[in-house]
Formats: sequence, C-alpha cells, structure tokens
Amino acid sequence: MASRHERERPVKVWDVPTRLFHWTLALAVLAAYLAHDFATIQRHMQLGYVVLTLVAFRLLWGVVGSETSRFWNFVPTPGRTAGYVRGLLRGRPPKTVGHTPLGSILIYVMLVLVAFQAGTGLFANDAIFSEGPLAKLVSDDTSDLLTDWHEQSFWILVGCIAVHVTANTLYELVLRQPLIRAMISGKKPLPADTPAPRLRPAWWALPALAVAGGVVWYVVTQV
Repeated sequence: MASRHERERPVKVWDVPTRLFHWTLALAVLAAYLAHDFATIQRHMQLGYVVLTLVAFRLLWGVVGSETSRFWNFVPTPGRTAGYVRGLLRGRPPKTVGHTPLGSILIYVMLVLVAFQAGTGLFANDAIFSEGPLAKLVSDDTSDLLTDWHEQSFWILVGCIAVHVTANTLYELVLRQPLIRAMISGKKPLPADTPAPRLRPAWWALPALAVAGGVVWYVVTQV
C-alpha cells in the first residue's frame, strides 16, 4: 500500500498577492489597535486607511484574482458545508484545494467586520479634537453612534480572529493539515491526482491595488 507521503504531493494553491494581503492585514489591524492605545489618533486613522485599502483590494482580487482567491469558488453552500462537517466530526475532513467550507464562512464574516470597522472609522470622532474625514457629512449624534459601533464591533472582530487562529492551529497540530504553513509557502499537500488551480501572476495585483488605493485616497481627501 502506498504511504500517505506517496499518495500526496505539494500543490501551489495560494498566490503571492493573497498571502501578502493575509499577513499585511493582520499586522495592520494589530498596529491600528496599538496606535489607538499607545500612539496618536492620527496614526490610528492612517492605519485605518491602510486597512480599508487592503479590504478594497481583496474585494477586487476576489473577482479578478487567482482561482482559489475568487469569492464564487469558495461559496460555503449548505451541501458542501454539511458534507465537510460530517467528515470533520469523524476526524477525517476532506482535503480542499482552497478554503474549507467552514473557513469560507469565517473569511466572509471577517471581511465584513473589517470593512465595517474601517468604514465606521471614517465617520467616528474622539470627542475631543479629531474626527474621521467623513464625519462632517453626518450629524454629531450619528457620528457618536458610529463611533460606538466602531469600538464595540472591534471586539466581535477579535473574537472571530481568535476562532480563526485557534481553528488553524488545531488543523496543524491535531488533523495534520498545514493551513498556516500553506498561507506562508503557498503550497498544500493534496492527493496526487488533484489538479493545480490556476494562479494569476503577481503583477496582476498591482492594478487592483492601485484602484483600491485611489478610491480610498479620493474618499479620504476629496469627499
């Protein structure tokens, strides 16, 4: 009987832009949180613009990017999700080329939460000297309300991040599926007959990043 090592081969499943987005977003969210508590509100806001640019880029890359990065390729349908959960409960979750169905749900939720965080921050204020660049477009009461939502929803995001990190760690240590290492190297061990997904060249991400950055710059400085 062939060994597990012989039945599987490393397959490149994550492109460079997707991996850079993942780790850069994690660092930007952490830096924005630390800046809020230990630096200036202006630095916190600047990092928020970085987060907003990254989210806008990911939305574009989810349409024009690599096969595993496109949103419609990892929609967690009820059938796929139920089948995956049954395998997970047996301790043998199916190998997936890209995101797992449960991981897909969490990805969608976290993208929405991060976008909500960055978006409400544009209208928020610190009740002293500073306010977001779009706070002038709404009433003081609305700005205060969005400030509350901005602060409270962050802890929901933290909870989702904790679930994400814990789940990926368990996959690494218990199920021996190297999801974290795959997001570093881009490669996952998959059955030998699994076709490699079509990945975009890294330079394809540059126009998407330029458009995302341009939109955020316009909203922040011109609206």
